[in-house]
Amino acid sequence: MIQSAAYFEAKGKHDKAVQLFSRGGNRKKAMDLAIKHNLTDMIENISTGVQEGDDPEVLKKSVHFLMQNRQFDKAVEIMISLGNLDQALQIAEQEQVNLKEEMAMKLCPAVS
Repeated sequence: MIQSAAYFEAKGKHDKAVQLFSRGGNRKKAMDLAIKHNLTDMIENISTGVQEGDDPEVLKKSVHFLMQNRQFDKAVEIMISLGNLDQALQIAEQEQVNLKEEMAMKLCPAVS
């Protein structure tokens, strides 16, 4: 799949290349290519599909994109997964993000 992605990238078919890089597990390359060619739909698709354990660089780029596009709830969720709890709380408060119970549990330290 990565070889096909590289082929489409070389041919200038950046949208197909981004899809294939992402599906093939190279989300960093997919995000870089999508940003370079301003493929906002692709950036959003990659951003909404991020998970804990993904490359921190991809996660940070996703947060930046989501913040620029006023998708604060998704950005806060990713910030929490990155461990940026103070920043996540600050954005949640400033932008009046409704925290899901799961997000709130991650933001609150365990009481011993």
